Amino acid sequence: MVAIVSSSVLAVLTLAVFFASLNKGPASSVTRFNEAIVRRDLKTLRAVTLGDLNSPTMQILEQHIISRMDPQATFEVIRVERKNGHAYVHAVYKSPRYNVSSWIFATKRYETTWLVDPDLTLTESARLPGE
Repeated sequence: MVAIVSSSVLAVLTLAVFFASLNKGPASSVTRFNEAIVRRDLKTLRAVTLGDLNSPTMQILEQHIISRMDPQATFEVIRVERKNGHAYVHAVYKSPRYNVSSWIFATKRYETTWLVDPDLTLTESARLPGE
């Protein structure tokens, strides 16, 4: 009986930790950032973006994402690289229209979540060939 209760408590604790960390990592923030732009969800966009949503840099990022997210497009995180207090989320857009487009989204941890840094994102992605 004690083993069953212990196992149940451990299972509940594991699930609680999993759900508490859901939507808080850098890859999740970047995915939410992209979805919020496509859906024009300003509340979510504010929650995952560092800085002013009306900045010229943000406008460029919005145009980039909207132009790549046609109805048949997919967005996929490839890997996350942590360096110098940032997490760099390497992602691709795939579409029959333009095949594959790679981008690096720079994020910075703020309190309990990761925020997309539009300025650093443009700087990092400009280094990619063909972008």
